[in-house]
Order: sequence, then C-alpha cells, then structure tokens
Amino acid sequence: MMAVKELEIDTNKKVQLIIGTQEEVKWIDIDAYVANCQLPDFSFTPDGDFPIGNREKGYADVELRFNKRIGESGSVEIVELYGGPTINSIPSIASGKLRGNKVEIEKALSNYLKRCPENEVSIEEQGDLVIVKAKGVATHSSFPEKGVNAIWILADFLKELDLINNGAYYVVKFINEVAAGDFEGASFGLAKGNVYVNGEDMHKTMMAITFMETYEDGYKLFYNIRQTYGIYEEDIEEGFSKYSDSYGYTFKIEDYMDVLYIDSNKPFVKLMEDIYNDNTPWTSCFKLGHGTSYAKALPNSVYWGPVFPNEEDLCHEANERTKFDNLILATKLFSYYLAEVVLSKESLKG
Repeated sequence: MMAVKELEIDTNKKVQLIIGTQEEVKWIDIDAYVANCQLPDFSFTPDGDFPIGNREKGYADVELRFNKRIGESGSVEIVELYGGPTINSIPSIASGKLRGNKVEIEKALSNYLKRCPENEVSIEEQGDLVIVKAKGVATHSSFPEKGVNAIWILADFLKELDLINNGAYYVVKFINEVAAGDFEGASFGLAKGNVYVNGEDMHKTMMAITFMETYEDGYKLFYNIRQTYGIYEEDIEEGFSKYSDSYGYTFKIEDYMDVLYIDSNKPFVKLMEDIYNDNTPWTSCFKLGHGTSYAKALPNSVYWGPVFPNEEDLCHEANERTKFDNLILATKLFSYYLAEVVLSKESLKG
C-alpha cells in the first residue's frame, strides 16, 4: 500500500488494510469490525496460497463434555486426560494420569508395544500415580490423515487396561469406538465423499479430535470439522446427538462457519488472475481452501497467497517458514494488483 501511495497516482477507489489478530481462535475483532464498520465491495486475504482461493470448506468446533462419575468396577483409575496443544491441529502429544498397579500397567504396555511397535507410548511414576504419554505427528487439522493423532494412540493403549468405569473411561470408550480412524465423519452421518459445485471440487468432510483436557467437573473433547458443501450446522448437531446418551456426554458447537464460494468470473478475481499470469512463471487457476482463512469474514472475498507452488506449505507445522524470494514476489503481486484496482474506473465488484 505504501508503494502504491508513493506513486502519487490519481485514485478512483478507497483501499483499506484490515488487520485481524485472532485468526487462530474466535474472530472477536473481525466480528466487531463487520458489525460496526462499512464493509468493502470486495477484498482478498494473504492467508492461504497462490494462485486464487475462491472456495473454502466450512468450519466447526464441537466441544464434548463428559461428567466425572464414580466407577463401579475395574482396577485402574484414569484420574486425568490431556491432549493438545491447539484445537486446529492434530495433537502430537497426549497423556493420562492413572492410579493402579504399576507392574500390571507396565506389563500391559510391554504387550501393547509388541503388537503395535509403530505407536510411541511410555510411562513414568509420579508419586502414587502412573503417567502415560503418547506421541504422534502434528499437522493442520484440515488434513488429519497426514498426521498421527496422539489422543487416538493414548486411547488405544488405555483400552488394554482393566479400567474403572468412571467418566474418563467413557471418554476412552468413545474415542476407540466412535472417533478413532474416522476422518470423514462417517460415524456422524457427515461423510458425503467428494462434492462438486458448478464443476468445481469442494472435496469432502474431514474431521478429528484435536484437543482433550480435564477440568473440575469432568473431561472435555474437542472436534475440529472442515465440512464440505451441503453439510450444515443442523447436520453436525444431529450427528453428535446420536451418541450423547450412550456415552454420557453433552455437547455444543463452539464455532461454525459455512462453506465459502465466490464466482471465478467476477472482475476483481479475473484481475488477480491476470496479475498472477503476467508476473510469475506459473499459470493461475482457482483453488479450494481446505482450511479456513479470513476470506470467510467478509463478503465477496477470496484468499490470494502468500505460499507459491514451488514451496511446501508449513502452516501449523514445526519450523513454520517461507522463502525470502517468494515473500518479495508476493509483495510485488499485491502492489501491482492494488495499483490496478485504484486506477480502474470500473466497479470490479461483479
């Protein structure tokens, strides 16, 4: 914006830079902007990758709460359960605090690792408790199949123990019987396979448990869902209602956003296509965003950059980074685009 301003050219449009600081949590700041400010005719957000993201899958966070309860049978008590660290990434760590015979727990772990040597599980003593730790591989929750879910691994081992059937027992039971291995929401009636809108791919619903914690009254599980076109909030609610009685949980949809779709023939989008084609070695096309960007926050918005086709998208992964030369190229594209927008006497809105 500064580069365009310093050109001192006659402008026909007002350009605003809107900065959101809560993209990874609830969008309280952007919601306040939408509620109280005049909205732009069109916009883009450098919150994804190139070429142009004119469609995105939906988004939902669902919180499940399991009450603490006194168990009536079993010999090993789950005292606490944890897994994380964030709701929008597949957990690489999970742990449980157990009370029971350490020798029996060690024996169960030894047998488990012989059958499942690919899973990384360990135990250690902490006073009269035994701490079980599971390790996985973190990845963005929009591609849960690319990671290894540590919460699933922890639950898979814990089922080998003679667990006291308290509230935590039902958390583990739910994970093993309903959640584990289900990336598309088939258990909840949310799996539709690949869906197409006007010939453009909207992919399929992807979902997984991403966070687990113990609180004063019980245990929480969080699902992160990236739903495809045709799956709505009421479908998610119906799906999670199926198991609430049998596993003893309550739930609420903490956050929900519909699918995004912007017609690729709109003038402001076609201008992006021209700028990209004229100034990069790649040919522009229109992409589906598997995650959620700020494009969902405003009407008539797409995501555009900053990740180029010649670099790996390391969003939410260890050592998140970008190439310096690509950062400069992205800056040039944004500058060229803004200059063309403000010079144009056409609406471009479409």
